[in-house]
Amino acid sequence: MKYLNLIILIMFLNACTDRDSVPIEPTRYDDLDKVADINIDKASALYQEYVRERFDLEQTYRARLLAEKKILSTKVTKNIGNEIITFGEQTLPALMRTIKQVEDEIKRYRIYLNQLSTALMELGRNPDEDPDIQKSAKIIEDYQLKYTELVINLENIYIAQVKLDLAPDKNQQKELESMINSARYLAAQVEDTLESNLD
Repeated sequence: MKYLNLIILIMFLNACTDRDSVPIEPTRYDDLDKVADINIDKASALYQEYVRERFDLEQTYRARLLAEKKILSTKVTKNIGNEIITFGEQTLPALMRTIKQVEDEIKRYRIYLNQLSTALMELGRNPDEDPDIQKSAKIIEDYQLKYTELVINLENIYIAQVKLDLAPDKNQQKELESMINSARYLAAQVEDTLESNLD
């Protein structure tokens, strides 16, 4: 055991004294001599052009993002009160779901319209002459009419319910049930239209 420690100590000392070998130069620095050949003015101009392009891209992206946020935050047409929303969610969940779907579709088409218009203008084309822009604008207009019709139905049902709560009447009860059934039918029709437009 005594000799083993001595052998390890000798090997260690021998390894520490091996200073005659020259370290190998790494090959990754071979191109350092070529750096002197680079024209500083050209490199500076190239970098400035890159920074300008990057800045323009960021501005375009931020403008598009801001436009999409603005579109998403814009109310579709009519502002529904909280009481009516609560009433609709409790009484007519299918109608409320359809109203939300129509509102989402209007926003989706507005974003599409905005992005396509921007792309066409960047190419120097008139967006108003593009058939897809015209078709999308027509779809938005149709959806806004459907949205308004659905909301007016919801409001009418809400008013009929308030009248019935204040002064119960069998005729008004039947009228309310009829209005609810027609609103459900309208909601189903609009949902079918939405699904057919997605196909």
